[in-house]
Amino acid sequence: MRKRLLAIIATAAMVVAMMPSMVFAASNVAKIGSTEYDTLQNALNAAVNGDTIVLQENVTLSTSFYLNKDDINVTLDLNGKTLAVTTNYNVVCNNSTLTIKNGTIDISGVDITGTSNKGIFAVGGATSGHATTGHMVLNNVSVVGENFGTGDNGGVFMLYQGQSTLTVNGGSMTLKNNTSNGSVFYGTGSTCGTKVIINDATLSFTNVVRGSVHNDITLDNTKVTITGGDNGFNGSKLQIINGSDVTISDGSGRGITLEKCPVTIEDSTVKISNMGEGSIRFKADLPLTIKGESNVTYDNVVVDSGTDASKLIDTSELVIPTTPTAPATPEKSPNTGDNSVVPFAIAGIALAAMAAVVATRRREN
Repeated sequence: MRKRLLAIIATAAMVVAMMPSMVFAASNVAKIGSTEYDTLQNALNAAVNGDTIVLQENVTLSTSFYLNKDDINVTLDLNGKTLAVTTNYNVVCNNSTLTIKNGTIDISGVDITGTSNKGIFAVGGATSGHATTGHMVLNNVSVVGENFGTGDNGGVFMLYQGQSTLTVNGGSMTLKNNTSNGSVFYGTGSTCGTKVIINDATLSFTNVVRGSVHNDITLDNTKVTITGGDNGFNGSKLQIINGSDVTISDGSGRGITLEKCPVTIEDSTVKISNMGEGSIRFKADLPLTIKGESNVTYDNVVVDSGTDASKLIDTSELVIPTTPTAPATPEKSPNTGDNSVVPFAIAGIALAAMAAVVATRRREN
């Protein structure tokens, strides 16, 4: 009996002795090589150029993170885990690049309503009053979020300083219910200077107010579905290329707005329907160029300047089928203010005329 009691006491003592190391190990959430860190920020502080930080467990951040060292490239490997962000202004600046890969970022419930010109992720933002270009890369990352607020003129990804970039390779974004007047991608600085490049990804935005504002944004072999909210792509230099598939519907504003920069659609499908202020709106005399084997359908066009929409929609490089199908003519939207609404029929007539020209040239040759 005594031997059994002593054995139990000895075992208990060993467990107690091991508890500090067990607790210490459980509190380390990230590591660089064999060195472990108790917070993500401590790992970022310790990182040098070329380092990879590996997340060890699901992490919920109670404060914002920042990478503000000069000219370094750091990788954050989510390691299949979830990084939950609960605050705004997570900063990458000073011409540094943060690559995040292989996991999930959750922004659900972040609420920065009442702020202005802020972002949940601030690419090129400022720390201690020092703002410079920043770069963020997402490789095979799933970005999710419901019931979040980005503030007025803010964004989930806010790109500052005119030359900052966000690159998305693969993965997905599924965002629902932006509770404030913000965007998913918002660019500041020089006109359409901040770059958003999205390759081989799937984006789904439901009631997010706006998709992209004032960026130079490229959708390359990417599927985008924007439902509800206000505007789809507003005042952005937009390139939809290489088999991308974009659907924008049921918003209170416009699907695509040409205000500061032109728009190009090449070898891709775009469908815009049931938008409160028009499928496509020209706020300036900028071209919307449709090229290659593209399929573009929309309800109507609004031209603020009064310019004929057929002069603004350039289909000269569009590959026309041998037997084109005549598009249906939608109902004419009500004219508001000085805007002139141009039915889809104009574009259909232009395409038919082009088909005749092409056929004539073929016969002459």
